[in-house]
Amino acid sequence: MAKAVVDHSVQYGRREIATTAKVLAAVPADRLDYRPSDRCMSAGELIWHIASSDCALLNGAVDGVFHFGGERPEGVETPAQLAEWYTRNANAALDRCAAMTGEQAAKMVDFMGVFQQPAAGFLTMAFNHSIHHRGQLSSYLRPMGSKVPAIYGMSADENPFAK
Repeated sequence: MAKAVVDHSVQYGRREIATTAKVLAAVPADRLDYRPSDRCMSAGELIWHIASSDCALLNGAVDGVFHFGGERPEGVETPAQLAEWYTRNANAALDRCAAMTGEQAAKMVDFMGVFQQPAAGFLTMAFNHSIHHRGQLSSYLRPMGSKVPAIYGMSADENPFAK
């Protein structure tokens, strides 16, 4: 059963990664310091949080241990470059997840001493986390002077039927 969850999640995840990459790339490179309030992450902090956390959660599901944070890789400066890095690394992590056996997918994994769940459950957690923060980031885009890409269906900015 756990392998079936992984197989479904991997297919679902490929679409989510592509959508998230579009939103990351839509952030204007000259507005990375934008934050709608003092309590919010800046756009630059948020795009790195989304990209790095998604990869950490997916790889952690396979490895059984989670490594968050870290610095951006060298040469990844702009949102477009980060979107490319994210697409490559998140899909590579999904490839690793897809290769898990049923036994590996069902293995209980500890999340930093906070809770435990089967490895397969961390795929869902990764996508829920990504979707949550992607929504947050999409609300930053128009105030930063950017356009909101289609996420689920069309957006006012990406609508093939609009004139």
